[in-house]
Amino acid sequence: MDSGRAGRPGATEAAPSAPPPFAHVAPSLFLGNARAAAASELLVRAGVTLCVNVSRQQPGPRAPGVAELRVPVFDDPAEDLLAHLEPTCAAIEAAVRAGGACLVYCKNGRSRSAAVCTAYLMRHRGLSLAQAFQTVKSARPVAEPNPGFWSQLQQYEEALRSQLPGASLVSTALSPGLMSCSHRHASNAPATCASDLFTPLLVHMHLTWASDGLRTRLENVSPSTLLK
Repeated sequence: MDSGRAGRPGATEAAPSAPPPFAHVAPSLFLGNARAAAASELLVRAGVTLCVNVSRQQPGPRAPGVAELRVPVFDDPAEDLLAHLEPTCAAIEAAVRAGGACLVYCKNGRSRSAAVCTAYLMRHRGLSLAQAFQTVKSARPVAEPNPGFWSQLQQYEEALRSQLPGASLVSTALSPGLMSCSHRHASNAPATCASDLFTPLLVHMHLTWASDGLRTRLENVSPSTLLK
C-alpha cells in the first residue's frame, strides 16, 4: 500500500472541471467572456446563432453559421454605450424570435457585456433595472458595469418608463454589414447565417434625446448599492 497516498484527502478525487466560459442568463440569452466566442462546440450545443461582441479588439466567434454583431466600445465610463443599446437589444430579440439564441460577451464578461444583457432584459423582458441586473448578477456573479455604463442604464430605464417626448425610440432598417457571418462550413456548402435572417427585419434602432437634462436628473447609484 502506498503510505504516501493513503489518507490524503481527495487523493482519488478528480480535479474540478473548469467553469464554462459563459452563463445562461435567461431563455436564449447567454453572457460570457472573450473565450466563449472560441468555444465553438459549446456555442453549437447551446443553439447560439448570434454573438454580440461588446469590444473593439476581441476576436469574433469561430463557430460556423454564427453571426457577429460588434459593439465597438472600450470598458471606459466615458464611452457612449447608450447609443448602442437600442439596436443591440433589437438584434438580440430578432435572433431569439428567429428561433436562435444569443451570446453577449466582452473581454472579461464583467462590465460591457453585463450592461448589454441588463438592457436587453429591461427592453424586451419588461424588467426594471434592479430586477434585470439581479438576474444577470445571479447568473454571472462577477457582473459589474462600470459607473458610466450604470448611469447610462439608468437613463435607458428612464426612457423606457416615461417615453417622454425627448426620449423616443426610433426604428430604422438594419444597416448593411452590421452583422456578418463569422465562418462558413469547411465544405463550402451554403450555411444559414443569422444575418441572413435578420436583414429584412426593421431591427436597427436608436435613442434620440432632446437634451442632456435626462442625464443630469439621474442619481449616481452604483449597481452594488442597488442590490444592498
